[in-house]
Amino acid sequence: MPELVAPKRVGRTAAALASVLLASGGCRSGSAPCGPPAAPVPRPVVAATPAPQPLGPVDVVGPGYRGVILASKPHGWMPTPAQVAALEAGLPDAMRTRAPEFRRPLSGYFRQYVGTIEDGKRWIEVHGASIEDVASLVAEGLDPRQEELRVFDGGDSYFEARYDPATGAFDGAGPHGEA
Repeated sequence: MPELVAPKRVGRTAAALASVLLASGGCRSGSAPCGPPAAPVPRPVVAATPAPQPLGPVDVVGPGYRGVILASKPHGWMPTPAQVAALEAGLPDAMRTRAPEFRRPLSGYFRQYVGTIEDGKRWIEVHGASIEDVASLVAEGLDPRQEELRVFDGGDSYFEARYDPATGAFDGAGPHGEA
């Protein structure tokens, strides 16, 4: 059998592969005529995988709101800016309906959006903190772009809401209570 010598730029792997093909009965000069070319082997169609979600945080700004989508927690998920925009479109009505005593303008709050899963259902939790309180938290070393705000009480300086992005409904919205 003839030895195949590949140019250096192709490398030994290509030479070895060609030798295997020749030894396995491929078309060679002096052998029986080769048959028609084999039909191409169909390749399976693989759906494109979605682009990976960012690890967070993702800054979001819209009419009357600004905040951050926090990195997903274990067993959580990351809402998209479009889902946050849909949430924000309904938030003022949800606050008026569920907490009519809440009178402060929502534009005065920095928000955090956190994707949670409860009993297989996706929710977006919104933590709102007044701009003044965020400034004092930052001065104390808390980074609201990285760390979830978990404040108990706080009155109307803080609010929370829970939103179902599948239905567009809120399951709770209102300010914190007083201690």
